[in-house]
Amino acid sequence: MQAARVVSIVALLGVATVIGRTYSLAEFGVYGLTLSFASYVLFVQGSVQAAAVREIAHATTQEERDRAFTTTVAAYVVLGGLAGLLIAGVGNAVLGVFDIPAALESEARLGLVGLALVTLVGWPLTIFQNVFHGTQRFGLAAVVEIGGYVTFAAVMSVLVLAVGAPLWVVVAAGGSIPVCSGLAGAVQFLRLREPFRLRPATASVAYTRHFGGFSLSVLLTAVTDIVIYSLDRAILAAFRGASAVGLYEAAVRPQQLIRVLQGTLVVTVLPASSRYVAEDDRARIRELLLRGTRYVVAATVPIIVTFIVFSADILELWLGERYTGAATAMAIFVASWILGANTGVAGSMLWAAGRMRQRLIYAWVVAALNLVLSLLFTPLWGLEGVVLGTTVAYTLALPLFLYYVVEAFPITVGDLARSAWLPGYSLAGGLAAVLVGIQAVGPLDSPAWVVAVCIAAPLAYWATYYRLFLSQPERAFFRQLLSFRGHGGGSRGVPG
Repeated sequence: MQAARVVSIVALLGVATVIGRTYSLAEFGVYGLTLSFASYVLFVQGSVQAAAVREIAHATTQEERDRAFTTTVAAYVVLGGLAGLLIAGVGNAVLGVFDIPAALESEARLGLVGLALVTLVGWPLTIFQNVFHGTQRFGLAAVVEIGGYVTFAAVMSVLVLAVGAPLWVVVAAGGSIPVCSGLAGAVQFLRLREPFRLRPATASVAYTRHFGGFSLSVLLTAVTDIVIYSLDRAILAAFRGASAVGLYEAAVRPQQLIRVLQGTLVVTVLPASSRYVAEDDRARIRELLLRGTRYVVAATVPIIVTFIVFSADILELWLGERYTGAATAMAIFVASWILGANTGVAGSMLWAAGRMRQRLIYAWVVAALNLVLSLLFTPLWGLEGVVLGTTVAYTLALPLFLYYVVEAFPITVGDLARSAWLPGYSLAGGLAAVLVGIQAVGPLDSPAWVVAVCIAAPLAYWATYYRLFLSQPERAFFRQLLSFRGHGGGSRGVPG
């Protein structure tokens, strides 16, 4: 799965680079703004996916497998159709609110129609990936995901660089990842003759209600992403115009990279912790939470620190000098994950423990704070204001999240501080001091130096962490993991 996430990150950043360097700031802003309409409904797909994976994982008989498969496909078809109507209808209805150049307005409207059609086709195809995740064949799921993202990147590059396609076609293709991954999944599903079939006779009102109940809980949490990320684009466009959204796209992509990385690291936590909770295995629950959080902090914090210190250099190397105006915003945005690294493992475990109410409260507190702060800060500080609203919201809500975690699991805040925070953040402080010193000596005057520092800094952090803070069993575990011999039993959780 980690390899698939690396490929997805490279693909998404590559596509953003091609579009950002080819189009104007306003065109890049229109691309990001119109795609955000698709993300307004994407959380619905994610909620169905969570319920599907859970139900497929629980299925033990052929009837149960067919029931889960059939219910999921039906949900995707119905909700995908509604999502397409919302993207095309509501999207075009509200588009006039934003400060979009007249020459680009028709491109945006056609792009929304294209996105609607892509959504209608792509959502049902997601079922094949759900089957692979639900049956815990993460390697196969990774192969499918890699194929999907490679295809997506190739299609987008051809459209932009070789064909010179109209912007609306590029916008529509920008939402085609579910189609690309779904088709790759369908090929593998048919090749392996998976034991899942569409059998409407297996469906029932009671099961649909059960399926929908869990999906609704996930949906109500995921809705907050609209407020936290997608609505930020609308707020910024309303106050500062499409060009400001173009700079926002530059600032948000590195933050999304960190988010994807964290998601990759915790992808197996939900099925593993669900089993531990079912078995009331408190020792493993505690171990998974503490060590998992410790490893996520150690894996992400050095990248975050590097991105903060060298934000301007990274943006200039990546998209060009005209995007360096987003450097401060990028640094603020990425900084939200310094503390946010603590929420990945524990958040998945709260779902496993059935603490849906607590997850919902936390998510909506963050969303409400973000909306209020963004509306206050954006008129004052523009791009920096809207991203500051997000970072401050997450920071203010973290104590509430930790309260829920300590209440649910056999740990204390002191346990987290000793296990994850002390080693991870103390070493991050040292890394930050070194990088600031390098920056103070003088700007990195060549792309090669920027790349070298951005690679060397996290590697130096991880090597030092390995020597100073990992026990012998943990070192053995990671040596085995890196040699690709340890994946067979990884689902049980943690080393030692």
